[in-house]
Amino acid sequence: PGERPERVPFSPPTTQRVLAIDLPDNPQTRIALRMQAPLYGDSERLAAQVANYALGGHFLSRLNTNLREEKGFTYGARSSYFSDHERGTWQIGVDVAVENTAASVVEIQRELARLVNEGVTEPEISMGVNSLTADWNNTMESASSASYAYTDRFIEGLSVDQHLGDLAALAEINSAQTMSVAKDYVAED
Repeated sequence: PGERPERVPFSPPTTQRVLAIDLPDNPQTRIALRMQAPLYGDSERLAAQVANYALGGHFLSRLNTNLREEKGFTYGARSSYFSDHERGTWQIGVDVAVENTAASVVEIQRELARLVNEGVTEPEISMGVNSLTADWNNTMESASSASYAYTDRFIEGLSVDQHLGDLAALAEINSAQTMSVAKDYVAED
């Protein structure tokens, strides 16, 4: 019961920037990208979830397969997508040996261009939908998972029925939608 506290005001950046921190004698480089992404109420949000799953949201994702399995540059590469009613972010993170920094950036750019130009394949869409549905099925696995899931819904002012509706709508996502959301939010530069 009671009123929800006001949210901290937030304005997304209007320009891109690159930050680099030199740590002499460090054997690894941390590559981290953050891009704007659809907000919770955006019609492209579900396509962004599926696109993120294919790009870097699981162990056999495009980024991890490329940078870990094929190139051997890292122990793991991931992407994540987050959205609420005020902000949406798409993030990529990977740690690589310093000598593999430039090559890793090139490979990340290739995977982003591939997402923009080709979208997500039907098998990747099926895997993403199945994984996101299975995540919901784990909600009652423990008190902690249930608390996290319901607290997240409460904070965002969402009902369980809305979430279940999203899961049903995921089954309708297609490759063209994933390509469209990538074109809208993934900066090719």
